[in-house]
Amino acid sequence: MRKLILALGAILVSAAAPPATDWSKTAIRSADGAIIVGNPKAAKTLVEFASYTCGHCAEFSVEAASELDQQIAAGKVRLEFRHALRDPVDLAAAMIARCAGPTKFHAASKAIFAAQGNWMGKAQSYVSANQKAIAAATPDKARLMVAKGSGLLALAAPFGVTEAKGAACLADTAEQNLLIAQTNDAWQTRKIPGTPYFVINGVPAEANVWPALRTALAKP
Repeated sequence: MRKLILALGAILVSAAAPPATDWSKTAIRSADGAIIVGNPKAAKTLVEFASYTCGHCAEFSVEAASELDQQIAAGKVRLEFRHALRDPVDLAAAMIARCAGPTKFHAASKAIFAAQGNWMGKAQSYVSANQKAIAAATPDKARLMVAKGSGLLALAAPFGVTEAKGAACLADTAEQNLLIAQTNDAWQTRKIPGTPYFVINGVPAEANVWPALRTALAKP
């Protein structure tokens, strides 16, 4: 009888304490195309301007990944990712990452940054070896060629981006124009000094490396 009572008590305690929300699974796309991940009521909103062909952006992504993800999951930080494109390969990478959809974008983006040293080298070699074919192709076909030749498409496969889906995303003119507009907003309107660049609760951050940014996010 005592064991039965204890078992029932454990069940009641478990039922009374539902699991905490994992806010990293909450993601939306803003009207101007930014991908926003996390708790809408988070104490801190971190806006990140980044480029997939930016070495420092990749370093930040890898260094911050674990701790920042924990803060997002716990509902303490909401991350707004904005693209500040630098070149055509960057555009292809952005379109592939976004092809995963808002809820998988953050994970796809981290995977692309983590493998930057690999796919960027392949992209340069592929473009160098296939200049005439790329120049003769339509822009969307050229992007698909580079995405496949660099390995970007393969990197996005675990996040639901098949070759057919990737090809459709890379041919999306509206998405391309949106990313160009977002880039112009970053460089020309907001005049960001470089990438990565961060804004915390509307205030530009002085930091662009994780240890200093972690300290800035921890301030009341």
